[in-house]
Amino acid sequence: AFLGEIPLQSGVAASGDEGEPIVARDPESPAAKAFFALAEQVRKALPPEGDSPSSEDLHLAWKS
Repeated sequence: AFLGEIPLQSGVAASGDEGEPIVARDPESPAAKAFFALAEQVRKALPPEGDSPSSEDLHLAWKS
């Protein structure tokens, strides 16, 4: 499943190399917004809290 994409932005690597992720340094930047959207898609793809997916579920999710 496609979860999202992060646009190329010059400050992303530099801020990470300096120990401050782009989502902290510039949360309104296109790259930070893309990271937030990606995190939300991952959250939605996970099972409800307290449920644990089986290894088969994880394998099938990885292949889709």
